[in-house]
Amino acid sequence: MVRYGDFSDNELAVLMKTGDHHAFTEIYRRYWKQIFIVAARRLGDEDAVEVIQIIFLNLWNKRQQFNLVRPFRHYFAVAAKYEIIGFFRKAEIVSSYKQHLKSTFIENSEDTLHLLDYNELENKLAIVVNDLPEKCRLVFKLKYEEGLSQKQIANQLSISEKAVEGHLSRARKVVKKHFGVLYFLIVTGFQI
Repeated sequence: MVRYGDFSDNELAVLMKTGDHHAFTEIYRRYWKQIFIVAARRLGDEDAVEVIQIIFLNLWNKRQQFNLVRPFRHYFAVAAKYEIIGFFRKAEIVSSYKQHLKSTFIENSEDTLHLLDYNELENKLAIVVNDLPEKCRLVFKLKYEEGLSQKQIANQLSISEKAVEGHLSRARKVVKKHFGVLYFLIVTGFQI
């Protein structure tokens, strides 16, 4: 019986590269807590769990090209640092843009403000997006909620950029059909 706990980081990296799920699981078992502690100090428990998931998903998706140069503890320390920075950057951009949209929208459109409730619009959008087919919904959320590029989405989901483009096109058509002229505001500023 193979005991993955006895393998070194280098041995696990080589096995993971070949698609060995047990090796990947052992890497996760060894290092998730290290990432969690670092991320939770900066982001809180819930967001730290999300950071862990992103880091390990990226590692698995890039396993065939992955070469371990330094021990995994170094790799994960750097990965956590960049994910945390990215997390803050995305949150700051979304927050400032949403605030800008809200203030611009409210200042320039008092009549429309009476007709449109921001929270109601967000709720309707969530319903529309949740009704999309699974892959289409996931691609739409990665693009407009996470701010990923089409290339990043393709890499993360292990699909072609053309497939990402197709899913986004389909999702945009559905959203545009439901929201008409408000479509631009929705895909550029409202969080799902």
